Amino acid sequence: LNRIVLSLVPLFSFLYTSIYYVIQGESYQIFWLCNILNLVLFVALLFNFLAHIWSSTILLLIGMPLWLYEDVVVNHVFRWNAFFVHVVAAIVGLMVMRTNLYPKYVKTISVFWLVIGILLARIFTDFSHNVNLAFFVYPTLVKVFPSFLIYSLFNFISFFIGIWALDKLLQNKIASVTKAE
Repeated sequence: LNRIVLSLVPLFSFLYTSIYYVIQGESYQIFWLCNILNLVLFVALLFNFLAHIWSSTILLLIGMPLWLYEDVVVNHVFRWNAFFVHVVAAIVGLMVMRTNLYPKYVKTISVFWLVIGILLARIFTDFSHNVNLAFFVYPTLVKVFPSFLIYSLFNFISFFIGIWALDKLLQNKIASVTKAE
């Protein structure tokens, strides 16, 4: 499929989710990193910014189990808008990655978007909503992490390890598929 046509998928996911949250009176939810990444993926696909396609896809893949745990396991909820944001957009990213060579600076750009997501949450959302875990230790983890600083460092290091590992895995898998074709 044409990259520009594929770019409409994350745009649809972002708009669908944004409209859903505005209707629910929860517009702060738009600032979750995975929603922002759908907008990034849309622009990256539209303008063929390969490193941003890779980084947004990697971060969406890292966010997928977190979303599944929070929504499905803890809250026993399945929302189609969240499915599009986390799963469908990541599949689109993987499809495009499969047909392109590996770009430079993917890990650096991934960390950049992670930090941007936290900063946007701190600027545009209320403390009580804790979007992107930007304000306080998640309530179920207070016993494990006695301070927000330790919690934030743990999250950042975990994301960085996830970014590094997925980057290496996808780089090897995608490179072998691209060479085979």
